[in-house]
Formats: sequence, structure tokens, C-alpha cells
Amino acid sequence: MNLNLPGQTAPLGFAELASGAVTIVPPTGFCVDPRSLRQNFALMARCDVLGGDGGAGLPAAVITATSVATRAGATITPAQAGAGSETVLERRDAPILSMIRVEGEPPIADARSVYWRGAGQIGDHTIGLAIYQGSNTPTLGGLAPELLVQTMQRSQNRSVANTVARQDNSATLDTNPS
Repeated sequence: MNLNLPGQTAPLGFAELASGAVTIVPPTGFCVDPRSLRQNFALMARCDVLGGDGGAGLPAAVITATSVATRAGATITPAQAGAGSETVLERRDAPILSMIRVEGEPPIADARSVYWRGAGQIGDHTIGLAIYQGSNTPTLGGLAPELLVQTMQRSQNRSVANTVARQDNSATLDTNPS
């Protein structure tokens, strides 16, 4: 799972998805791979693996984030966001993220067949997170769900701050002067 390719651009500390409605912020020591960015998708890995500074000593892992617009009150669960051919091994719920540990065919080559997925809400978007690690790397164990929760917390905080900043900077015109 070597992501350090020649000619890449510098890794990012955050990325905006869904036309700026959601800001994904990786956990400490991880960065966003700018080559992965799509309208509703970002891939994160250790900063040093992506050619940046920081992250050395952290376990090797890849975190993916996907944003899906949802109706008010509607959510997507981690199981609904999956491939359907996975076996759920464990469920965990944090206040901001519902997670499952699954066994199945991962979408990343040479990754372990057991990985974590989670889903949480930022505004009117459901955020799907997943964390994968190489088949020849030490297991993340309990650190995997912690990294997902940290990603969600940081992303919620940054997304809310960006929304407030945009609202505070919006100019309103009085179209009916007295």
C-alpha cells in the first residue's frame, strides 16, 4: 500500500467535499492525498507516506471518506454503505459515529480482509468512513475505531466553523430602503 508516487502534489491537512458543504479533516499524523479528491470522496494516509511531514511511528493505514447528501432526518448506516458481501464482526456506537468491524473483500489491493467502517452526519450529509491496512502490517486493533472517531470529530468541528464563517461573511442587501 505504498502511496508515495513521483510527481504527486503535497498532501493536504483537510479537503472540502460536496461543493464545500463538508470539510474532511484527517486524524493527527494523517493527510489527505490530493490525487484522490473527487466531489464526494477523499483518501487519507500517514503524511510521511504521502510525501509530507509527520505521521512516522503511526500504524500504516488508509482512511476513506465519502459524502452523501441525505434528506433531513435521514441517515445511512455503515452496513447500508457497504458492499453487502461482508460479515459484521462487531458494532460500536460513538455519539457522532456508528461503526462496524467487518470481514470481506476490501476495495484496496493487498489490504486485510477485516476492516472498520462508520457513518455519521455533518449537516445534511451522511459521511461514510472506512479504515484499511495492509495485509503485511501489524494490526491496528482498537486504534482503528479511535482514528475514525477522531476524523469525524475534527471534520464536524471544521465543517461547522466553515459554515458559520460563510454565514458571518455573507452580505445582505436591503432591497426595500426607507
